[in-house]
Amino acid sequence: MQFLLGSQFGTKRELLDMLLGDGMVMLHLDATHPGVMVPARHQGDLHLRLNLSLAFNLPDLEIDEDGVRASLSFSGSNVYCVMPWDAIFALTSHTRPMGYVWPEDLPRELAEQATAMTRNVVERQGASPRPAMRVVDARTEPAPQRVPVPSDTTNDAPDAPEEPDAPATEGRRYGHLRVVK
Repeated sequence: MQFLLGSQFGTKRELLDMLLGDGMVMLHLDATHPGVMVPARHQGDLHLRLNLSLAFNLPDLEIDEDGVRASLSFSGSNVYCVMPWDAIFALTSHTRPMGYVWPEDLPRELAEQATAMTRNVVERQGASPRPAMRVVDARTEPAPQRVPVPSDTTNDAPDAPEEPDAPATEGRRYGHLRVVK
């Protein structure tokens, strides 16, 4: 899943309202943060994940400038929960393939773990990062040049016709993948 900076999409409240309009949303919160009320067994969780949906028909759901409040179900029992905005550090949608994060609200311990994990991955891979693929717009970026194949190489499929020249992309919209090193 790809995470985007949530602050680029407005306030947490605006983004939560929009995502709830699409379906279920997972709130990622620091349950140790002051003002958070969740069941006692979760109060020490640095990364508590709670699902929220308008389809749950929660009679006491409140989303306002202070945060989110509602009676949520934990093991079949309803518990009134209070989640201030500054305790919520990420939102993920069950209907969109991306999440939204606010690094400034990420618990320090989680941020340190993420930094250490990233450092370990880079050290295992050496100094050079792995190649990545990205979508490029053929209208704004030039097409890659063909590399001629030397005539002395053998072809695994001798009866295969030669590949025709690529058609012009003028007026067409094709996405292209390019390896970026």
